[in-house]
Amino acid sequence: MSLRRLGHTDLQVPPLVFGGNDRPESLPDLGYRSSAEMQLLYDRRAEAFAREATLLDVATAPVMVVSREVLEVVGGFDESFGFSRTGVEDFSRRVRAANFYVACCEDAYAHLFPATEAQSLVGDLDAASFLRAAYERRWSKVRGFDPQTDRVPLRTDDVREAAPAPAQPAVRILVPLHDESEWARAKALLAALAAAFRVRDPIVVAVGLDGTFDLQSAVSALRELLIASAVPMEETLNVTIDIVEDLAAWRDASANSVRVEGFDREVLAALAAVADVAAVRARLSVPIG
Repeated sequence: MSLRRLGHTDLQVPPLVFGGNDRPESLPDLGYRSSAEMQLLYDRRAEAFAREATLLDVATAPVMVVSREVLEVVGGFDESFGFSRTGVEDFSRRVRAANFYVACCEDAYAHLFPATEAQSLVGDLDAASFLRAAYERRWSKVRGFDPQTDRVPLRTDDVREAAPAPAQPAVRILVPLHDESEWARAKALLAALAAAFRVRDPIVVAVGLDGTFDLQSAVSALRELLIASAVPMEETLNVTIDIVEDLAAWRDASANSVRVEGFDREVLAALAAVADVAAVRARLSVPIG
């Protein structure tokens, strides 16, 4: 099949069934009703379109074959975009900007389930307007590949082995969120924390969802806030999100938890309160007791 035969092509993707008409790899509804019919259609395409491929300027398919050289030069996916169509597009644009080839291999295909059937339980990032806006800002002008700004470091085994083991955070900042109004009040402090601290700083922002503010909304809102901080996603401060049914157990998960002033819960009342970055920095020098 062309996915294996096109050795000179650096990034290869299959056509997409049910991918949507706005994708460069889209195929129409091919009408199969079972996995057996799907396999039969695959066999027919493998024969009818053997070795055929179409060069692309941008790809959106979440299925791909990438050469080692591409990964060494371009790096990996930009985590700012999450697992989304925008992230795939950004990766393929960086591949093309670095003068590698991107091809759609016509003798294979991938079944992409419609969003109504396969919507992410974590966050529907494909529809996130802030991700599309970030992508457009990056690629609004035709340009080449800049390794200083466009290469995304790979998470290699050597890097993981060299990195020091994370210690228990000195400060765990509890941010309980019941609804959107509490999120609106929390945004200013969270944005300030994102600007002030990085992944290796000894703090964790622990978001606890204890009401109607759901997980999908929280993930999307926090990602937008972290992107706005202009800090590379792999360097942003540590944030956890939990659906909290027992606030006391959530509170006691760390030896040095503090609460955010103004986000009152009775079981958190005994904790020290912080209201700004300066208060968090002050807590870093307080011994865990």
